[in-house]
Amino acid sequence: MTLVIKSKQILRKIRKYYLQKQNAKTPIRNRITIKIELYNQLDKTTLSAIDNIFKKVFNRTLSSDQEWHTPHLIAIAYLRNKIISIRYIIKTSALFDSKPVIVGGTGGLLTLPSYRGFGIAKKTFKYVDNHLFNQLNVECGLFICGEQLVHYYRKLGWYRSKSQLFYYKDNIRTELVEYCVMLKSKNNKYQPNIIEINGELW
Repeated sequence: MTLVIKSKQILRKIRKYYLQKQNAKTPIRNRITIKIELYNQLDKTTLSAIDNIFKKVFNRTLSSDQEWHTPHLIAIAYLRNKIISIRYIIKTSALFDSKPVIVGGTGGLLTLPSYRGFGIAKKTFKYVDNHLFNQLNVECGLFICGEQLVHYYRKLGWYRSKSQLFYYKDNIRTELVEYCVMLKSKNNKYQPNIIEINGELW
């Protein structure tokens, strides 16, 4: 799937930013492209660019991080040929109060610092949400984030769950304690007391 953003407002903001910062011609042409691709089919150049974003945001790389689940899909926002924003996707199963639910697990959106504040993240985030429910047909979206980001994601249609969340790390049942659990559903608003992830967290 591919989305092409031709928003004059977004492109105008980026153009103005770079003209002010560099006092030179901006690299912006006429569009930002968002694609959802299979993670295991990405080439080395693309994986390296994705790792670069992780390094700048988290000071680690996605490809070398063994703590989290490997993504199935990844949404990539390109400005011309440059990767500027990503959000990864995992389709899995979980138990919500012992009831099986098809879950679309996602990471929070990662955007290169110099491209924040232009509305690109919001466009990419909503595009992935649409893919979760209309292409992957998941019942509930789920991701974790820090307390300081809850308000931002609420504005994008997600809600905070007070559920206890358990996942399996090295086959050991582990409770999530450091992050907030965010949920989104197309129809029913899930409010389970306990969420049991079938495997590693993402």
